[in-house]
Parts: sequence; C-alpha cells; structure tokens
Amino acid sequence: MLPLEDRYRKFEFQLTDLEDQIIQYILQNRMEVVNMSIQHLAKQTHTVPNSIMRLMKKLDYEGFTQLKLRLKDELATKETKSQSFQYEIEQTMELTDTRLIQLAGEWMNQSHRILVFGAGAHSYISELIVMNIKPFHKEVTFSEHRHENIAALQHFTKKDVVILLSQSGDTKQTLDLGDYAKKQGARIIGMSHIGESRLSELADLMLYCYAPKEETKGYNTTNFVPMAMISRLLVESYRKFCV
Repeated sequence: MLPLEDRYRKFEFQLTDLEDQIIQYILQNRMEVVNMSIQHLAKQTHTVPNSIMRLMKKLDYEGFTQLKLRLKDELATKETKSQSFQYEIEQTMELTDTRLIQLAGEWMNQSHRILVFGAGAHSYISELIVMNIKPFHKEVTFSEHRHENIAALQHFTKKDVVILLSQSGDTKQTLDLGDYAKKQGARIIGMSHIGESRLSELADLMLYCYAPKEETKGYNTTNFVPMAMISRLLVESYRKFCV
C-alpha cells in the first residue's frame, strides 16, 4: 500500500490548492491526525468534512478512517519494509496511473517532434524508447551529446514533446535541457523515482516509478527496471493512437 506522500505525488495533478494544503497539514501533523475526528481536521484546515471526504476519494482511500489506519501503519513501520526487487516492482505498478500514461501517449501522438533524453544509465532506456517510437513517428531523436540536443530543440515549439528521464529528478544535464525546452514552449514529460524534485516542478506531466538510489562500494547499483517498465507502458500507450 502506497504511503500518503507517494499517493499525493501520484494524484497531485487532479488536486486543488485547498486539497494540497489539507495534505500538507496531515503530513506535518500525522501523529495528531491519527487521533482526530474528520470534523476536527476540517476545523484545523479551514474547510468542511465533505471536502475532506472528496479528497479521500481522489487519493483512493475508502474514507477518512482508512487514511488514519494507514497513517498508523506508516508510523509503526518507519521504513522497515524490505527494499527488495519485488517490492520495487510492486510499488512501481501501484504508482502507475493509467490516465496519465494515456495522456502522455496522446501528447506524443499530437506532437510534430519528440526528443528523449536521460543521462548515464538512463541513456540506454532513452534509446530504447526512441527505437520503439521510430516506426510510427519519424521526427523522434535521442543523443548523448548536449550540443546535438540543443540544436534539435531550437526547432521545437508548443506542438512538440520532450521526454526527460532522471532517477533523482535533479540531474543537472537533464534539467538544463528541460529549461531550454521550456523556453521553446515544448511540453515536458518527466520520469523519475517518486518524490519532490526539480524535474517534478519543471515537467508538465510526471510519470513516477519506485527506484530509490542505491550505491555499493561507490558504484551505482540502483534498480533501473522500474524506469524501463514505465517507459514501456508509455510506448504502448503511444502506439495505441497509431493503429
């Protein structure tokens, strides 16, 4: 079961400013919230119980009581869950929002040009995305070289899409391209490990996976399969618009 922070990231695209404020209050006061009534929480957040119940539905909780039970579990476990390969795959699938995947595929189908970029190990996934799109979209590019990407982006407009992959969401090389693409007016689809990041602020649409950074003796041993899974779902969503 996804913790509240991850649910918030998954569904934030459909939340109002008031609902954002309610969640922030809950996250900052979870130990108190688990013992609150919905009426008390409504008073503390300057809203009404019905608004909180609507928020619970958007976050895929059965109700406020279930939220409190999940928060109690989260406080009790305190990150003791095994970070196994299976756990990361299961969390990634739970984070996947089919509506966002479909919307991203629709944007790609409507675009005149597509550029895909991920630095380091993500360059392999980026190249695979391009290989799977090329049979359907001639104007799709990938390059490991900054100057080639900047040259390509000079022709991009609001009718084009840039797909950026970054495990942390804070890779400078990737963000630099994102900043340039934003100035050109292009739509940005970001892909990263769940959590707040510079990429999540920059992107017009975020697709999250569960792949926390892992290092072993100085080597990056992060599991890149979750990112590859989301990439494949994105490709399949796009292809449905091409048949």
